[in-house]
Amino acid sequence: MFRTLLAATALIAALSSTAFASYAPIKYPKGRAELAVACEKLGSAGKGYGLDSTSGAYGCRNTETGGAIQCTPDGQCTDYSADFRWKKIQEILSGGKAQKQFHA
Repeated sequence: MFRTLLAATALIAALSSTAFASYAPIKYPKGRAELAVACEKLGSAGKGYGLDSTSGAYGCRNTETGGAIQCTPDGQCTDYSADFRWKKIQEILSGGKAQKQFHA
């Protein structure tokens, strides 16, 4: 009985920690120029905002996967994981084929 309870507890802890870890945003510093280069490498899928400015928030989104990096004016950035539902959600919202656009 004790071993079963211990195994169940360990399994629940492992599954929940993995789930929480996979969606936790990662915060790190990243400059505008560095992010602009990374966003350019995405080609037509990379949609940035505020990258050519010297003040205000800035970021970049991969419009094909939904992954994004958003930065505060002081350069503290948060990385958001891509959502496998991103493309389907965009198709539904646009009433047809997904449009590649990003609104800040």
